[in-house]
This record gives sequence, structure tokens and C-alpha cells, in this order.
Amino acid sequence: WASLMDIKSFLSSLKVKTPVVNIEGSRRTNTPEVELPQGSVFLNNQIDQAQGNVGLGVVTPSGIEFGGDVSGSYTKGEVKFPQELQNYGAPESEKYGSGLTVDQLQAYLNIPVTENLDVNVSGGVNPYFRDEQGNKNVFGQVGLRYNF
Repeated sequence: WASLMDIKSFLSSLKVKTPVVNIEGSRRTNTPEVELPQGSVFLNNQIDQAQGNVGLGVVTPSGIEFGGDVSGSYTKGEVKFPQELQNYGAPESEKYGSGLTVDQLQAYLNIPVTENLDVNVSGGVNPYFRDEQGNKNVFGQVGLRYNF
């Protein structure tokens, strides 16, 4: 078994690559028109959306590189109905959206074999996506990279 000092020494020798953070979003408001017998009224629809990814990579002293990435999205909205539509049975407002979801998890491992040759292994999963048979979307890749 490795001693605690060996583990501390190994961890301190790792070089963390610059983290990657890409996040963007928006708040939109639109006012769709609804025609009623007594005239038009307008809904008030507001939606907040954001999406992005966060990743981190680490390099060992021997040149082995590993890391991961998580991407996700956020959606929340609310439609407010005018009194004229509430008189027809519409609610005062209706909220919608999935909130925060993790769309994809990815990981990778690059192992140098020689000065010019690396083995690359990567994979990931879309945790909320299932195909028609109920299977999760899991993917993987193995490759060789030769640097000329």
C-alpha cells in the first residue's frame, strides 16, 4: 500500500491545466397576441435560459493526461395571462422549464507511448437521454495520435 506521504507527493506533482468554463445565457420576454371576440389581448412570456460546460485536465510528471467535462443547461419560464383570458378559465400564470439539467458527462485519458505516439481513450454519457428501447446514450473512443 502506498503511504500517505507517497500520495501527497504524487498529488503535489500533478499539473492542473487551465480549467475551461463556458457559460452563456439570456432572459427573453415576448408578448404573443391572443384574439378574443371582444378584441386582442397579449400574454407576457418570460424565459431564462443558460447553457455551458466546465472542464478540467490534469497532467502527471510522466506525461499522462486525464480530465473531464460536464455540460448542462437551465431553462425556466413563466407565462402570465391577462384577466380577459382568466375569465375564460386560464390560470393567472403558468410556469414551465426543466430547471438545471446535466446534458453530458465526458472523460478522457491520453497516455504517451513514445515521444511521438499517444494512446487516447475517451468516453461519455448523456444521463437524461434514452433511445426508443430505453438505452442510455453512452459513447467511447480509442485512438492513436502520432506527432510527425
